[in-house]
Amino acid sequence: MLAAAGAYGAISLANVLWETTVQEQVPREAISRVIAYDWLVSLVCMPLGYVLAGPVSAVIGIGATFAGCAALVIVANLAILLVPSVRSVRRGAPRGEPAAVLEAA
Repeated sequence: MLAAAGAYGAISLANVLWETTVQEQVPREAISRVIAYDWLVSLVCMPLGYVLAGPVSAVIGIGATFAGCAALVIVANLAILLVPSVRSVRRGAPRGEPAAVLEAA
């Protein structure tokens, strides 16, 4: 239960950071397309994971399936940090508002 609570907290934090980054970094004319692709990938991958979980756990066991899924999530998220452009993202001025306006506030 503690692991599930920690996972939910981590996912919630990641979602907030992702949505904020998309809104700050993606040009206004492309934001709807980026969010649409984001949802497409999410809606395709989640059911795929649900479909695969049963047969995999029948072959290797429930404990090994949970451990493998946890390892997959951890490795995938840490691998993202190997991309230099991901590490260099910084908070910027909200779209449509020059940095000088923010500094004056």
